[in-house]
Amino acid sequence: MYECITGKRGTEISGCILADSMGLGKTLQTIALIWVLLRRNPFSSCKPFLNKVIIVTPVSLLGVWKKEIRKWLGDERLIPKIAIGKREDVITTCKEFAGSYQKVLLISYDQFRTHVKIFNKICDLLIFDEGHKLKNMNIKTFKQFDLIQCKRRIILTGTPLQNSLNELYSCIKFVNPFIFENDKQFKSLFSDPIIASIKTDASEEIIKQAKMRSKELSNIIQKFVLRRKADILEKLLPPKYEFYIFLKMTELQKMLYSKVQQNYDFNENQTAVLTLLTSIRKILNHPQILYTDQENKNSFEFKQYFPHDFQLNDWANSVKTQFLKDILYQIKDQQKLKNQKEKIIIVSYYTQTLDLIQQLINQHESEHFKILRLDGSVQSTQRQKLIDQFQDQNSNYNIFLLCAKAGGTGLNLTAANRMILMEVDWNPSNDLQVMGRIWRDGQTKNVYIYRLFCTGTMEEKILQRQFLKEDLSSNVIDEKQIIQQHDQDNLKMLFQYDKKYQGKCLTFQEEENEFDSFAEITPDFDQNMINYVQFVKRKYVDYSKTNKEDDEIEVEKNEFLNENIFLDQNENNVDLNQQQIQEQLQSDSSDLIQEEELILEQIKQEDEEYIQNQQKNQEQDVQVQKFKKSQS
Repeated sequence: MYECITGKRGTEISGCILADSMGLGKTLQTIALIWVLLRRNPFSSCKPFLNKVIIVTPVSLLGVWKKEIRKWLGDERLIPKIAIGKREDVITTCKEFAGSYQKVLLISYDQFRTHVKIFNKICDLLIFDEGHKLKNMNIKTFKQFDLIQCKRRIILTGTPLQNSLNELYSCIKFVNPFIFENDKQFKSLFSDPIIASIKTDASEEIIKQAKMRSKELSNIIQKFVLRRKADILEKLLPPKYEFYIFLKMTELQKMLYSKVQQNYDFNENQTAVLTLLTSIRKILNHPQILYTDQENKNSFEFKQYFPHDFQLNDWANSVKTQFLKDILYQIKDQQKLKNQKEKIIIVSYYTQTLDLIQQLINQHESEHFKILRLDGSVQSTQRQKLIDQFQDQNSNYNIFLLCAKAGGTGLNLTAANRMILMEVDWNPSNDLQVMGRIWRDGQTKNVYIYRLFCTGTMEEKILQRQFLKEDLSSNVIDEKQIIQQHDQDNLKMLFQYDKKYQGKCLTFQEEENEFDSFAEITPDFDQNMINYVQFVKRKYVDYSKTNKEDDEIEVEKNEFLNENIFLDQNENNVDLNQQQIQEQLQSDSSDLIQEEELILEQIKQEDEEYIQNQQKNQEQDVQVQKFKKSQS
């Protein structure tokens, strides 16, 4: 980063992308760089290299940045200014920063976009935390940010390539606009050849060319992209056991899923398709979610297919909640045998799923399990309190219900060593971010992560698409070899559920089923799982291997993929669909300005507490000195 920002890597490089995996200290590295360049200049001894730095971050992380700066530098060295609150307050703060001696400003993306003109000529370094938000160069935010005259720019992201190479190009263009001539050049030289090579009908010549172009692209971006993976943590943390659990749907789930196929016209418009996706997701998590959804038109249509004696709040109506129940029973038994508290995180992208799980636990297991919950409705000032309560080993709270979109980043939940992901997201980086909440610095126990899928359904297709995206990222960012994938599938195949494949996993080969070892490894195995768990695959990561052996592991993993990969013809459309799906599925009731005001109040309260603690420490030091003098 130092060499990129100071121009020592060439005249065309003035920015960089710090793309280390989650938990490797991107914030600390950035703070160290800021402090050095605010005090030193590699080219002059008269003045520092930087005078003013702006850090743009999601609003929920403003307090985190302030705490980290205070933690590593202290208030005596650097006090950042925070632009947050009402519009008038933000304008005042920004103008004060522009005209004062203060060196660092913390500001949210929305506020920075609104007041970007104020900073046009006064900023020496721009830092964008969670910078993958700038992955689309065609949106208004990107264009506004790109107009600012400051050319020294840093993007911090653990997932530089999430869905397509176009995203990587957007980030590259933002930090170093002169690396490539334009997007058309990037597309023809790199994107098109690499994408073409992952089709099953790709010729040897196409694959050979893609390998060459992938290597060329990796060599180019290595000059300004720093990427270190989580294998650094492997020797420092307890083992992580991540399992893909493929479950056989209940008869009710099968029937409802089949009715979707029979009654839906796949030629309808995109909005109808997205509505259908939502309905199917609800069926796969638990049919009751669809049954009780009064605002969903499909809910009314499908109620006619439910049995007349359909029972609410029944674990057995969904195979996923049946698995969850058996896991909880095992945890309950272990707590009795070992006389120690066991904690688990249950993750969903849908608040309705969390609602149902909360009802089930409170109705059937409230004596043994106490729940905390974090979703978009939780005020920012309360979020840290919830986390602190859960992290307290003396508290009785042993289940944390987490909405992935509300708490997928920036949280430390190491008090738990188990996590269940109720569904799979289109974007693999979102799942990785969530799993990073539990396997990180501070974890002292073996970690068990269970990722749930209904066999033969659209969830498998989404998982397969995740593999494709992960391989694309590995090919370019991590220099893995090109992996030949599978033909593009049409929309109808996404929903396809063929009864002849009932209970059969379509993502991995049958001989790779690790159900027996799963029963031996996990402490949460229950004999009831034999009746509905159809396939188990553990995700292996052997960090002791060489790069060449890692490539071979990657090849082996992808040989499992079936021909049912769902890859949309238009990558831009895929991104749009995913965004619309998430917007429909997520309900975040927090108003932005209200949230910022709450965070501001929290920061002020923390400042007061910090000052009080400092005063107490000083008083204690005075007492100690007096005591020493009296003893001498």
